[in-house]
Amino acid sequence: MFVERKKELENLEEQYHYKDSSLVVLYGRRRIGKSALIYHFTEKKNRLLFEGLEQAGEKDQVAHFVSQLADQSPDPLMKKIKVSKWEEAFELINIHLDKQKQKTVIFFDEIQWMSNGKSKLISLIKYFWDNQWKQRNCMLILCGSIASFIINQVIKSKALYGRSNLGMQLSSLTPNEIYLFLRKKRNKAIIFIIPLLQRIFF
Repeated sequence: MFVERKKELENLEEQYHYKDSSLVVLYGRRRIGKSALIYHFTEKKNRLLFEGLEQAGEKDQVAHFVSQLADQSPDPLMKKIKVSKWEEAFELINIHLDKQKQKTVIFFDEIQWMSNGKSKLISLIKYFWDNQWKQRNCMLILCGSIASFIINQVIKSKALYGRSNLGMQLSSLTPNEIYLFLRKKRNKAIIFIIPLLQRIFF
């Protein structure tokens, strides 16, 4: 069940409807709702969703990335393509984008896992953003759950410094959002909690 984060969704929609391509950086602790937010935001949009693998090397990360792309692409040939380098995997995104008539949202989830905590992948993303993706009508969202990595290796990195259109740190739900979430639940325990929340917050 998704609890609307109205302000965050408004900010994302603004970037999506921007006439040019846009780069968004999203971060926050694990299980705070980052992925749910983006999945909800992109539900009715052209999208490519990628999630990194925890504690996996570059070879496995690339293979997983390409597998996710193949699962989301209507092109049956994508399932037959084998690549071993990030450069080759990112070229496949170009092929996909060239066939799209509407703006595509590209979501890299847990970017710190994809990059194995190193800046090499971020530099490569910078190259493809500057020279390939930005010209192909897309919205790129880089997301991570390790704040220090996102701030130092993405937001403040030499590669992407000044390139992001929007930086978002996702915080915990507000009391009102928690109330709305619980109100949508139907079990007996939560029915007893709702009146208490009403007295505390309203």
